[in-house]
Amino acid sequence: MYGGLNSKVNWLNIIFLKDFVSYLSIEDLKEIGFTSKLVREKLKPSLFNNLKLSYNNINTKLEVSDNIFIEYCNIILNPGSASNSKKVKKLSIEAGLKDIAHVLNDIKSYTKSFHLSGVYRAGYYLFPVINIFDKLTSLKLEVCFFSLEKFSKLGDLIPSLKSIELAGVSLIKQPSDDISPKELSFPSNLSFLNISECEVIDVDLISNPYEFLFNEDFSRFEQSNFTFPEISVPSLKELVFYVNDDSDCGIIKFLELNPNLETLDINCFNSNMITRLSSLKNLELQDEIIFDGSTDNSTLESLKYLKITIDDDNTYENIKKLCLLCPNLDYLSFYIEDIKEFHHFIERYMVPILTNLLKLKTLQLEIIKSNDDSNEPNAEDEAQEARNEDEVVDFTEFSKIDTLILEMESKAIFNFNPENYKHLNYIELTSTTSNINTFKFREKFNGYKSWGFKFGERIIRGYKLTK
Repeated sequence: MYGGLNSKVNWLNIIFLKDFVSYLSIEDLKEIGFTSKLVREKLKPSLFNNLKLSYNNINTKLEVSDNIFIEYCNIILNPGSASNSKKVKKLSIEAGLKDIAHVLNDIKSYTKSFHLSGVYRAGYYLFPVINIFDKLTSLKLEVCFFSLEKFSKLGDLIPSLKSIELAGVSLIKQPSDDISPKELSFPSNLSFLNISECEVIDVDLISNPYEFLFNEDFSRFEQSNFTFPEISVPSLKELVFYVNDDSDCGIIKFLELNPNLETLDINCFNSNMITRLSSLKNLELQDEIIFDGSTDNSTLESLKYLKITIDDDNTYENIKKLCLLCPNLDYLSFYIEDIKEFHHFIERYMVPILTNLLKLKTLQLEIIKSNDDSNEPNAEDEAQEARNEDEVVDFTEFSKIDTLILEMESKAIFNFNPENYKHLNYIELTSTTSNINTFKFREKFNGYKSWGFKFGERIIRGYKLTK
């Protein structure tokens, strides 16, 4: 049999050949058609379970003419292009929404997760599209405008939601919107909430959709961070909150009203929060950790997993202080970027932390070297970097750890010797720089007779062999 690209068969050409069709009876054709239809119907729940609507697929998949949303998305895709303003001014929001709803009508009953992404100002008008889905449990809004009034009533408008994510969303508030922090309504079964870098914009009365979409200068309006409502959401288990500055944004009061929270990912952690986190099991922290002396000897007894991003030398003492307030920690993860003296970090901070966490079993270190080449390294920097590559994997003092997960440069991985650490049962080594599934790496690691290894392109997983 001949191979190659030219041997590929286009079965559609064969199926529609007259000679081929002549061998099939009408009943055969009916059965094929029925089977095809049945398969398509069976696949619909899987195919349309998760749906994403963005400026790109509005522009390319919505096969209609004279639609105001298509005209707007054309501007996003081609910022320098000019639309026929006289024509666009005649297009209505209602007709545009009707076109989109018509396209989604046959699949709306299958969609449980909806993601609205990158539609910018058009997002303000697209809530009626979101509201057509019968069984929606997950809603994600990303880089778009949205009505603060609609958001404040999601609990009533889409009560089936269990997950809500807002990332880079501008919540638009009109003068007629009288919304207090206590009036926001979240769905009764909401278990996951993500509010990341969102703002509230107080605008004038919106009366002209064309001006709003194409011409309005929003920089002239007052802008503020999203403020959490003063409400309890008993079903809420996981919260992600990132803010652009160090504002409180009502987060401490919200945590106080929701003590059942089990997972928190935040970039504005303050020691005032500790007493509000009595049920917390998982904590991820970005940016600076602030201690103001108000912990009152409180500890995070329930915490099992802690991940901290380290990007500022001034936070090390607070990082150590926080870790030591977690006596039952099982998994500790550090994301470390551009540490100049890793040996100093290990000796001064890691050793006091890990020797006092008696229940810790897993340590994860993600060691990332910055790509910033703005400053040429001097001889001292290069010498320190060379020392770091040798010292980064010295964990002999951490005898309680049985699982070690490292992400670092390939040279440092090559220097790692698992047989130096008798207490380890599992290791996971991920390269941040290059492929490590090479003969050089396989030859070295397969030489460790008490360990078995599995190799991926940039990852090596090792298991201690039982005797």
